[in-house]
Amino acid sequence: MIERRNASFSGDIELDTKLSNHSRQSNQIYAHYEPQEVLNTSLHNDELNINPNVIYNDKAVSFERKISISSNVVGTISNENIDIKKMLFEEIFMTGSMPAVKRFLTEQFEDYIETRDSKLLIYVVWFVIDVILRGIAQVFLCDHPVTGIFVLFGIGITSMELVGYSILGTLFGTLGCILSMLLFIYSLTHSSTHSLGAAIIGRPRLQDITAGLCGYDGALVGCACWAFLNAPHKAAIAIVLSFISGIVHVACANILNTFELPTFTFPFNITMICFLLSVKTEHATVTSLSSASSKTYSDDYTDMSINYFVDASIRGVGQFMFVDTTVGGALVIIGIAVASRIGAFAAWTGSSIACLTAYYLLQVPDLINVRNGLYGYNSSGCVASLSGSVFFYSNLSNYLGGSLVGGSLAVLILTTFQSILGTLWGLPVLTFPFITTTWIIMMTRSSLFVKLEEPNPDSTEFLTASHHSHHSFEKVKV
Repeated sequence: MIERRNASFSGDIELDTKLSNHSRQSNQIYAHYEPQEVLNTSLHNDELNINPNVIYNDKAVSFERKISISSNVVGTISNENIDIKKMLFEEIFMTGSMPAVKRFLTEQFEDYIETRDSKLLIYVVWFVIDVILRGIAQVFLCDHPVTGIFVLFGIGITSMELVGYSILGTLFGTLGCILSMLLFIYSLTHSSTHSLGAAIIGRPRLQDITAGLCGYDGALVGCACWAFLNAPHKAAIAIVLSFISGIVHVACANILNTFELPTFTFPFNITMICFLLSVKTEHATVTSLSSASSKTYSDDYTDMSINYFVDASIRGVGQFMFVDTTVGGALVIIGIAVASRIGAFAAWTGSSIACLTAYYLLQVPDLINVRNGLYGYNSSGCVASLSGSVFFYSNLSNYLGGSLVGGSLAVLILTTFQSILGTLWGLPVLTFPFITTTWIIMMTRSSLFVKLEEPNPDSTEFLTASHHSHHSFEKVKV
């Protein structure tokens, strides 16, 4: 609300309303700035000349400069709208993770926990939605809610039921991590369990929860239950296993930190392979494994062509969450590109190399699964981790090394896991080849892969720092 000295101006009331409405619209967007900065940013026309008091965030903020009311005010408001749209565009497409949105929702959630103000309940709902979307996006190494939206659209093309399982798994996986936090706090207050509970269970950080790092294993567990289990009790099993995967995630993160390795999807693999093996060997009879699809294909479906390569390379990215359509995989790639264009290209490159390696180098007999992307998703995740600017700087040498070595090695390791899990027990390989290949390359501590925390090898600072750096992989957060 603005108090004006000249009340005789005929357009005062209308202008007052416009500026007041505009201030309320800007309130949420500029929440992470100081009030004075917001006002100086929003009302910047030098031709305005009055001295008002403005109510912003329940505080009176006075302008240092006078603002005069003129015919240019309408144009100023229009410019403000353009600035807001520009800021939103940069927040979505240029920041990589929409940090201002995350910060704002986290603050509102914390305020609700402290005050229990019902007016803040709507922000709690948005906070939960944001965490779920980021958890789904983290399957593809992205901390971005818009990425999660694109991934859900891609999953929806395969099955709307699969969308529900992925959301359900993400939610309960996150709740499992929160339970680990409560167990950690309990262990600190009881000396008899302090050393064991605190050491093994550990405590997930709040920023890990808000970034979706505690939910992506649950998302994969939910999708795997949809894909591999028969209908009876499938949803209930997905909820329980997703919840367990959240606890396993925290424990694995603490253990793997000792070896300076990221967790990746190891908790998902441990949780699902244990359950699937129990069901397969009939040590657990709560459900049964679904039979393989009997879909028929044309005779030329396995012939290498442009369509074959496009299908294999794009589906290979989406198959990480069981997206088996080309359109669905394309939506996943677009979603990754919202957060990181380099990451999206690296993911597609890994899947493409896997297709060529399986088809020409190894000449695998199952060319239908190659086209459906089942040979590509592990290589896609590996190359995205090594060359997608997630853990290491991405340059030409890093990109070529990570793509050629990581992408092809992941296919070779995939066939090894198929011989063990598939041939002996009839079980899927899940993402074991991805994490195994990436860990092996990371443990080489090669100078080809420079951590993001270290100086950029393309900058001048790197020339002096490289003489003192042994390129160790210390305490990587995943």
